Amino acid sequence: MTHINRVINWKLERIVDRGKETDRVYMRLGLMALDSKDFINAERCFRKALLKKPDSREALFNLALLMSEQQRHTEALVFLEQLLQHYPGHTNGLILLADINVNHLKNLDVAEECYRKVLQTDPVNQKALHNLCVLHFERQDFATAERCLSHTLSLHPTVPYIRQHLEVVRNILKQGPDILGHLGASSPVS
Repeated sequence: MTHINRVINWKLERIVDRGKETDRVYMRLGLMALDSKDFINAERCFRKALLKKPDSREALFNLALLMSEQQRHTEALVFLEQLLQHYPGHTNGLILLADINVNHLKNLDVAEECYRKVLQTDPVNQKALHNLCVLHFERQDFATAERCLSHTLSLHPTVPYIRQHLEVVRNILKQGPDILGHLGASSPVS
């Protein structure tokens, strides 16, 4: 932790000691704990922020993300559900919910619904567009995946992995789905 961060942390802790803390104080302490890789303290601070402000967008999302990164997906879903109840269009919350549904729950329909909600408010969202294309690939609908990736690449021409995934899909369309055995296991959506 840098000297400036230690000073900020000390000042925030003095606010807590005086009983003048707000959800923002706990959020800042939690984010600083995250930066220091102190995940236990970060979780504690985010939970305290929620006690101060139960609908805190930042606390709900950061707890969901932290739980997900720690493979605590059931707990992450609880915070995501609360987040999306209060903020139904929260882009990162919808994308995280979709990612958990694809990679851990194997529920592609719920994931697709989440990506489409993101695209309703942000039609060029790179992650939602790409991951929607990946869903078509997962369903082995390669023609739709190819159209989807072509469209996504036209919107984001400088993103190398979109071009690479489009090449893979075009290769499958050219050589047939039997080539999938040679490509290895599919990678998770994120």
